Amino acid sequence: TAPIILNLMMIFAVFLFVPFTPTPAHGFALGITSAGLLEVLWLRHFLRKIDIKIHPYLHIKKIMQNPEIKTLFKRIAPGVVGAGIYQINMAVDTILVSLVGTGAISWLYYANRLQQLPLGVIGAAISVALLPILSKCLKEQQLDEARRTQDKAVEYGLLLSLPAAVLLIVLAEPIVSLLFQHGKFLPEDAVKTAYAVIAYSVGLPCYVMTKALMPNFFARGDTVTPVKYSAVVFMTNLVFILLLMHTYGHIGIACATTIAAFVSLLQYVIGLKKRGYWQFSRQLVSKICRIAAVSFLTGAVVYGCRVLLNDLFPNWIYASKWQLLFWLGVLGIFALAFFLILAKIFKVIDFGDILRLIRRKK
Repeated sequence: TAPIILNLMMIFAVFLFVPFTPTPAHGFALGITSAGLLEVLWLRHFLRKIDIKIHPYLHIKKIMQNPEIKTLFKRIAPGVVGAGIYQINMAVDTILVSLVGTGAISWLYYANRLQQLPLGVIGAAISVALLPILSKCLKEQQLDEARRTQDKAVEYGLLLSLPAAVLLIVLAEPIVSLLFQHGKFLPEDAVKTAYAVIAYSVGLPCYVMTKALMPNFFARGDTVTPVKYSAVVFMTNLVFILLLMHTYGHIGIACATTIAAFVSLLQYVIGLKKRGYWQFSRQLVSKICRIAAVSFLTGAVVYGCRVLLNDLFPNWIYASKWQLLFWLGVLGIFALAFFLILAKIFKVIDFGDILRLIRRKK
């Protein structure tokens, strides 16, 4: 829950700090700083509840002589480098996008925000939950259980991300219009942002699968290999941006990011198989094919509904926000119902397992 504090403080900053600072940027900076302090206090409170006390300790030399601390820093160092590569990648992307033309930075930013929602919710949740489970299985030499756990992580990641990606592709323009089209953000901006959303969404399942596979290295204490993969992804992204941006503009940059996502996933799949850590089982491949079939069929039907709406109500995308919200809600509910029916038919989801899990939690 600690990261939620940051989001809340960003919202509160609009009312608490921005009116009293020279610029909005100063207000948001105060909000972020306040969020960091609150997160530390929040975590400290719950650590004390489990009898873990935090005290300032300034004997740095003595700390660094501790073998466990040395191991920690050895494993953290590659992660810091990897994070640096990611930040450099983002900075380079922003610089190159600025060369495309007026509005391109905003189009890609908003499109990326839409992609980050399912990626952050699904990918991050799977990655965080998977690491301790895999670490425990490997520590206890339960290799078969570790492989089954990895299979389930990939399966659930695709089960959630692939339908989300398909719906983002099919409903990109109305979603962008609903969320962002107001003020100086015009209908033509919504269209161009929607194209970027489509390009990003193609790579969304790859990003989620990569998030699901990455903990397999971390659980084995290997923090170097993911950094090497990140460097390759950075170079791939840069090369394809330079190749595509002049012809396809901001869409080419989004496509370069998607191509880099495919390369990243390919590296992890090959790397895990080469080391004998994990590979696709027949059961998992069968499940992935069924998930893809259900997702694409759902997307095709929703696209047909959108075409029908266009014929019956030609300007529904540009109607009032409430009307657009209503129609997107109808399409979303219909898509969910249709997906669940197909998932049952194709045996993609075991509703019995879900009910048993709910009863167990109760």
